[in-house]
Amino acid sequence: MKAEIEQFINSKKTLMQMFKCRDDYFIKSLVDLEWALRTDEGVTFLTYWNDSNNKVNLVVTRKNGNPQIYKNGQYTLIIAIDCIKIAFLLENSKNIVI
Repeated sequence: MKAEIEQFINSKKTLMQMFKCRDDYFIKSLVDLEWALRTDEGVTFLTYWNDSNNKVNLVVTRKNGNPQIYKNGQYTLIIAIDCIKIAFLLENSKNIVI
């Protein structure tokens, strides 16, 4: 399992380097879905339609006053705020009793 974890982490780092941005973001692949960007009163929104054809609106974060939108070839990586659950992966041998 440790090899799979390291492979995931290294793949994520490589992907983020490809888009020239930090690797401290969670990645949600939406490559098969339709999407759009819009700006309203200086706020940029990412809209995508999920597999159930429901519209999802997210606020795009900004860095140095600019929306965090990174394009590379045929792909675009957008840093936006989404309500997510986080899975914490822990090693059992490091469990301490308090």
